[in-house]
Amino acid sequence: MKTSAIILAKLAITGLLFWYLTTKIDFSESFDQVFSISPGIVILVIALIIAEIAVVSLRWKTIMKKIGINLRVFELFKIYLVANFFNVTLLSSLTGDAFRLWKLSRITKPLTKIFNGIVLDRLVGIIGLLSIIAIGIFILPIEEIEQWTKRSLLVFLITLIAIYFILIRIKDLRKDLEKWKIIKFFKKIATDTVALVKDYRCFSLMIFYSLFIHLINIVVIYILAVDLGIAISFLASFVLFPIVILFMLVPISIAGWGVREGAMVIFLGLVGISSESALALSLLYGIILTIVGLAGGILWLIEKNNS
Repeated sequence: MKTSAIILAKLAITGLLFWYLTTKIDFSESFDQVFSISPGIVILVIALIIAEIAVVSLRWKTIMKKIGINLRVFELFKIYLVANFFNVTLLSSLTGDAFRLWKLSRITKPLTKIFNGIVLDRLVGIIGLLSIIAIGIFILPIEEIEQWTKRSLLVFLITLIAIYFILIRIKDLRKDLEKWKIIKFFKKIATDTVALVKDYRCFSLMIFYSLFIHLINIVVIYILAVDLGIAISFLASFVLFPIVILFMLVPISIAGWGVREGAMVIFLGLVGISSESALALSLLYGIILTIVGLAGGILWLIEKNNS
């Protein structure tokens, strides 16, 4: 019942967001732009997104190895590709994470370390995205977003530091308290997290992977924008596209649809891009993400049939 309510709520929000956009934007003009995309550009962008998933898999492997689970990159790549199918076709990225947890639990143990590895992978990814945004607003300050972005980044930084020190305290709790399962669970998570952060070389590598992953995303959207004839500089793309991606992570709609389109229209409007062009770019990006996701779905069906 609860899951059904969440699905209905997300469907309603997605529908309302698109309905609102139809009252402000000429969708026929946006669709004309979408269908003007070059097939070669679509193939190039799909290849870049698959390369991005490969780098994500490498980051995930490094994290898992650090906390004591050593798996082949190709195995993790296949799992992430299928998880991406659930990310773009179902509720949100949490659906894909649930699949990663389930799939890895059938391959290795313990469940606590698998769970922690997925959480750390997500966290490092968000830190990388926020770092890109922070760099962007200092390279090309845009008055309308500069102040709230700086405040948000400061709040997030303070929160991360506070969580880290709380985890240190949990890690050092007395052994006798581990008789409580919940304490034992959080202590294991805290131990793995602190070990990763204290290994500066490993943690720096994780951040580098994350920055590179988000840079590929920026390049992908920029290539699509250029082919659609949208007059936007790479510098403006570097500043604005990561903010749009950040909004996509808010789990209030189906796979980010509607939220991404609204954010793209608002933020590209700050640099003079028409709402129709911004909507076309967002729709095209979403369609290509779905195509890549469907490849993961096909892989999942093949593996199910083979098993």
